[in-house]
Amino acid sequence: MGQQNTLREFFDRYASLSLGAEPEQLAELYDTNFLAAGPKGSATFTNDENFLAWLREVRDFNAESGMKLMAVAAVSDSTSVGPDFSLVTVEWAATFERTGDDPIQFSISYLLRDADGTLKIAAYISHEDQEEAMQANGLLEAK
Repeated sequence: MGQQNTLREFFDRYASLSLGAEPEQLAELYDTNFLAAGPKGSATFTNDENFLAWLREVRDFNAESGMKLMAVAAVSDSTSVGPDFSLVTVEWAATFERTGDDPIQFSISYLLRDADGTLKIAAYISHEDQEEAMQANGLLEAK
């Protein structure tokens, strides 16, 4: 199986778990410590109980906003950045009750660590601000 297929499977699983009821399974895809960044700044996280609580909040927020599906639209070729790390960008497509079958697309770049054959997210950078994109598409009220 090629690396592109492996990456696609990893992110397909990520998409499925992100809307699921068990954040512990989603947390398994993250490294012990990792960086999350976007247009409004960055933060470091430890993969612990506080992170699980945050994942639950994100899942609840997405459910409240009417997210029906998150799917991988495209995965870029990975770029090696050391013996155990690679950089890959995923184009996501999310559909919401209010948008029907018209997906909202957004990009996130991931730094993945190969931990003895298991991929772990060591960092991610959102290219767009989620709240702004949702406001622009009528999914959130402007603050």
